[in-house]
Amino acid sequence: RWTYEDFKAVVGRSDLGGRVAFERRAPRSLLSGELVSSSLDLADFGPVIGKARPAAKSAVPATNAKKTPAAASAASAPSSDGQRRVLPQQRFDADKWGTLDAEVHFVGQEVRNLGSFPIGKLDFRVKMDDRRLTLSPLLLQLGGGRLDGDLHIDGRVQPMAAQLDLKLRRLQLDTLLPQLRSTKSAL
Repeated sequence: RWTYEDFKAVVGRSDLGGRVAFERRAPRSLLSGELVSSSLDLADFGPVIGKARPAAKSAVPATNAKKTPAAASAASAPSSDGQRRVLPQQRFDADKWGTLDAEVHFVGQEVRNLGSFPIGKLDFRVKMDDRRLTLSPLLLQLGGGRLDGDLHIDGRVQPMAAQLDLKLRRLQLDTLLPQLRSTKSAL
């Protein structure tokens, strides 16, 4: 069993800390832990979550480098059809889910670069057990309100079976749809 405890790290403009453990066991190894971030910028984790890689960094130190418009928008670059995407557009499958089990609790106090959506706190527990993925409970502060729920995906069957139970509370549509602010009465 390998454990990395009480760590604090900075990845780009994100901070991450907590505890992770890896345990070799049969039939699947287990990854467990508690992770906390006060500021999570999804652009820093683009390759991990399936978004386009950030533009290559130049050899010029960050204090002297100028950000180009292309580099600034790399995290939310348009897809081949010209539309900006929030979620990855690759095929979602469970081919490699059978290699690892997981039990991880994540709390992000602020989430940035998820399109134009105003995201606050993100709090979830993820469990992977024999190709069954569960996010429960799942909390997302969104648009002045909150989304609570559970997500269960069974990757042992094809097509994958999924169950989603979500509750939205106090959602302010005008913050999610800023282009409609002028037609607030229509909402």
